[in-house]
Amino acid sequence: MNPVTAPNPARSLRPLRSAAFDSRVSWGGMAVALGLGILVAGPVGAQPKPPAARPTIESYFRRIIDREQGLPEVQINAIAQTRDGYLWLGTRRGLVRYDGLAFTTYSPDNTPAIPGYWINGLSVDRRDRLWIATREGLVVKEDTGFRRIDSSQVNGPTWDVLEDTQGRIWVATQAGVLVGDGHRFRPLPGAAGYTYGFTRDSRGRVWMAGRGFLAFSDGDSVVDVTPLFRDARRFFDVMADGPDRIWVGTQVGAIQLALNVEGNPTIARMVPTNADGKERPVWSLGRTPDGAIWLGTATDGTMMWDGQLLRSLPANSEETWSFLVDRRGLMWVGTAAGLERYQQRAFTNLITGLPRRSVWSVRADERGAMWAGLANGAVYRWAKSGFEEELPGPGTVTTVPIWPTPGGMLVAQNGRP
Repeated sequence: MNPVTAPNPARSLRPLRSAAFDSRVSWGGMAVALGLGILVAGPVGAQPKPPAARPTIESYFRRIIDREQGLPEVQINAIAQTRDGYLWLGTRRGLVRYDGLAFTTYSPDNTPAIPGYWINGLSVDRRDRLWIATREGLVVKEDTGFRRIDSSQVNGPTWDVLEDTQGRIWVATQAGVLVGDGHRFRPLPGAAGYTYGFTRDSRGRVWMAGRGFLAFSDGDSVVDVTPLFRDARRFFDVMADGPDRIWVGTQVGAIQLALNVEGNPTIARMVPTNADGKERPVWSLGRTPDGAIWLGTATDGTMMWDGQLLRSLPANSEETWSFLVDRRGLMWVGTAAGLERYQQRAFTNLITGLPRRSVWSVRADERGAMWAGLANGAVYRWAKSGFEEELPGPGTVTTVPIWPTPGGMLVAQNGRP
């Protein structure tokens, strides 16, 4: 395929499925009797779910994608996903498209509209255009191919791009913020500092994080909120979290802002990352559907804040540059050593209320309630948030077959029903 040609959506979705990006059971659930508990994949009929636990590092599977899998450049500065399912990676050697199986590189060598190799930021707007922030200017990938924004409008290094609720395109540069219609751009008055990144809050305001300033704007006026901070003087990333929370990545950690009814911010929480005399600036921020806040640091890889504890992800000590949660809820992480994918484990271990005995059989009745037969012959039923004993066991038996029936339960203990 010509690298400048827009991908065929029918082709692009197929590799993403074949790459087993999502292994969740879709037919209503699966239960497996194993060891001292029951492993459940997906919802188990109509019965109550176990109480939600705080997100933990252990609840994720991690997959590393690097040169061994064909990744042409391991430093991933930015990640985006277009509607056709492709992942787009910003690297030091150009723009890389990933379909789940193979990689295609777009660079000045084969795509003249891309002015430089180093890609700093990626963003997809409502029209599914891919905006590409490079060291040499700004590029957009449209249905007709790649188009470079004229250097008279956007010149020099660009770091991030965002589309606001009115369809305006915001560009973060080392000379400040530019706002335009995708062809012509103008400087935003009051935002002339070195700008790294954007986010949009529930009121449609655009937040800007930069070197020495943090501010928000409606496109006309700029409100500087830097005076809220005493220790932080560099704001590397900013991320909206729900209708009234903003997270900011700084050189001293992650800071959560709360917005009052008027939309004015106050500092709600500080999550310090520096410890033991070592600085761990937070360069990037992400959030998974389970509510965990992911911090990408400059010196200690990826960290996770579960609402109470901050923990480093194991075997990850590289710089973390970018995060993306795709449409399937998978977390993609761009690091200095490659691309990482985190997927929540498919199984949940249900042990609440069960004695420390092996579970030999599992069945569901016509109402979807789960029943478990234990090695001592006892029968338990899942109710609300745990198992409750329904039939005591006579002692150690070889197997405990159980068959829920309308209005009752058939249980075989010691080979006799």
